[in-house]
Amino acid sequence: MRKHIFMTILLFLLCAAGSYTLAATRQPAGQAGLKVALDHLNLAYTDLQKVNPKDKGNHCVQAMQLTTQAIQEVQKAMAYGNDN
Repeated sequence: MRKHIFMTILLFLLCAAGSYTLAATRQPAGQAGLKVALDHLNLAYTDLQKVNPKDKGNHCVQAMQLTTQAIQEVQKAMAYGNDN
């Protein structure tokens, strides 16, 4: 379980950094890579929903919030790539 939480947070940070890089350089987004990241984030969120958050000191709740935020950032990056 710790591995899933760690991977979710790591993926969030990578997506956030990627979104920032795309915005800063104004290059077209690699939609295929973003789609794969979005699929993984959605899968991670589904896995987190299966865990009883009370059993994990509410760390799963935090991981779900961060995953939701990462999903939103990837979606914004995809929209930015479509618009520019």
